[in-house]
Amino acid sequence: MADPTTPNYGFTLPTVGGDQDVWGNILNADLNAIDSALNAVQNSVQPYVANRISFTQGASFVGSISGTTLTITQVNSGLPAVGQTLYGAGVAGGTTLTGAISTDSTGVGTWTVSQSQAVAVEAIASANATQFAPGIALTLTLGVEFLSDPGTLVFFDGEMQADLVMSGYTLSIPNGVPVGVRTVTIIGATSATGTNTISPSDFALSFGVWFNQLPTTPGAAGTFWNNGKTLAQA
Repeated sequence: MADPTTPNYGFTLPTVGGDQDVWGNILNADLNAIDSALNAVQNSVQPYVANRISFTQGASFVGSISGTTLTITQVNSGLPAVGQTLYGAGVAGGTTLTGAISTDSTGVGTWTVSQSQAVAVEAIASANATQFAPGIALTLTLGVEFLSDPGTLVFFDGEMQADLVMSGYTLSIPNGVPVGVRTVTIIGATSATGTNTISPSDFALSFGVWFNQLPTTPGAAGTFWNNGKTLAQA
């Protein structure tokens, strides 16, 4: 008769009163299997670290494109710059600013772009990899994967946001970042090395409670602050 096994992992249970010569082999096989299972769990567990990533505003302006010349007639926020990608209803995907022909200090004037096209006067936004394009639906590439538990917080100029979609290494903002917002900040826990430089100024004053310190390892203490006074530790 075959030896019984454990109900969950199928480890062999030596038969009580059975042949003592086989017990050693059975127990050794079970311990080796347990050792392998524990090692797999250990390797799959990543320590959490507090992390913060910030994106600054790109530019929002009114302009038109003829051939490879962009003419900007009004800048609403930010500053156009060479290397930024352009976003607009009529703008070809992947078009970038490649040079300034004649511009003033605000960016109004003429620029060169990477793709020849014809775009009537419209609202256009621009941003590089560390910026967000104001006023349009967009997806930001974060570079690290934020964990859903503990939760991730997103702020526009310190005001906490909702209805955003975090997926893997990206953050989708379906309604866009309003023109005039200067910074988008993502704060949470990641399994990659974090900046560990989270401060109360990252959070909205209207939020009421500030996190002064977030733990960088599971179970470590963090401090909740309100108006500079310690409320509690957790």
